[in-house]
Amino acid sequence: MIKGLYVISQAGVPIYSYNENETEDQDILFSGLITAIKKFLEEINVGQVRQFTTESHIIQIYSNAGYAVVFIFDLSSGIDAESGKKLYNTILEQLGDSIKMFEEAGTHFTDELETLLSLTISQSLAIWKEYIAQSKVSKKIQESLW
Repeated sequence: MIKGLYVISQAGVPIYSYNENETEDQDILFSGLITAIKKFLEEINVGQVRQFTTESHIIQIYSNAGYAVVFIFDLSSGIDAESGKKLYNTILEQLGDSIKMFEEAGTHFTDELETLLSLTISQSLAIWKEYIAQSKVSKKIQESLW
C-alpha cells in the first residue's frame, strides 16, 4: 500500500510529509533528493521524472506550479501508475479552490494552511483506499468469471 506521501515546494522544502518510518531529517533529505533529480533532468533537457522504481518501492512524482506531490508505494502492493494518478486527482479535487492558496504560499505556510492540507490529504487517502479496495474486488470478480 502507500508508504509515503510528500508535498514539496519548488525550493525542495517538505510542506507536508507522511511516512511511517522516517524522521524529520529524513523528510528533508528525501525532499531535497527528489528536487535535485527533478531539476537535473530538466536542466539536461530530458523532461520531467514521473516515476522510478527501487528494489522494493515505486516512487511517483506529480508536479504543479508551486509544488510537487510524491507518493511512495510498496512494490509488492501491485499499485500501478493509474492508481497513483487517481490519488493525486483526489487530493486536487478535495483541495478545490484552496489549491491557489498553496500555490501562492510557496514555502510560507500558515498553521491554517498546514491544517487544511493535512485534513485534505487524510480525506483523500480514505477515498483512495476505498477506490483501491473496490478495484481489487472488481478484479477478483472479473478473474473468477474467466
